[in-house]
Amino acid sequence: MKQLKHEKSGIINKQTKTTKVMQIMPHNSKQTSTNTQEYCLNDCVMKVNNNAFATDANLLLLNNLNNNLDAVDAVVKVRKNFSTRNLMKTKRIWKVPWFLLCICVLQISIYLLNNKCLIEHLMFIPKYKHQYWRFISYMLLHSDLFHLTMNICLQLLIGVCLEIEQGHLRVAIVYMAGVISGSLATLYLLPQLSLMGASAGVYGMLMSHLPHLIKNFHNLTYRYLRIMCMVILFLSDVCFTTYHAIANGNMNPRICVEAHIAGAINGFISGFLVYATSERQAMSSTCT
Repeated sequence: MKQLKHEKSGIINKQTKTTKVMQIMPHNSKQTSTNTQEYCLNDCVMKVNNNAFATDANLLLLNNLNNNLDAVDAVVKVRKNFSTRNLMKTKRIWKVPWFLLCICVLQISIYLLNNKCLIEHLMFIPKYKHQYWRFISYMLLHSDLFHLTMNICLQLLIGVCLEIEQGHLRVAIVYMAGVISGSLATLYLLPQLSLMGASAGVYGMLMSHLPHLIKNFHNLTYRYLRIMCMVILFLSDVCFTTYHAIANGNMNPRICVEAHIAGAINGFISGFLVYATSERQAMSSTCT
């Protein structure tokens, strides 16, 4: 009987424990369900925040790309404008020998006017050496049509490529230096003679081709042809002057050899002092 009582009491105790466990379990399951719901909500919020951050990042990347593309387009436009401006400059300005053209126009105009008073005021006369413009103005005068035609043809043949490649100012300095040296040579070596013609300036340009070739030999186009033409022009003029001196006694017309030599020497020296060394691209694209 005692054993049955103990067994019954054990069964009752087990039942009471299970009921307590059953009572406790539903309370704990409610807490876990609320926790899982909160976790799901937090996960959804995190996903939404991540998606918003991703969209913001994508928008920033797109804005940066658009800005970069705009910058690249601007740089390309600037480069195109700069290159077109350079091309327009080289085509419109530097391929026209303005200095030589103006000199030729003045020489032809004064010859056609044929005004004796103007000729007397422009001719270089040593006794009027205090009139300083005569040291330069005599280059605008010519004795006859043959003299004028020869000087203009030589000026254009010798100086066009030279002015295009070296610029107006440098060629003008070399030309004027040859003219002044010719009048100075006449003043001190032949003070009894008057002087007219542009031969001293032409010889200055002709001999200035030597320093131009020496400084820019590898950058010039047709450099060997230029050397050959320069040698032919120089030898032909020397032969003509020698023949005129032997056949006509250097009279009718009187050729001022001293002015020619002075202009040639001055052109050779001033070419080294004035002319510049240019780049290959600039030289090869100018006088072709």
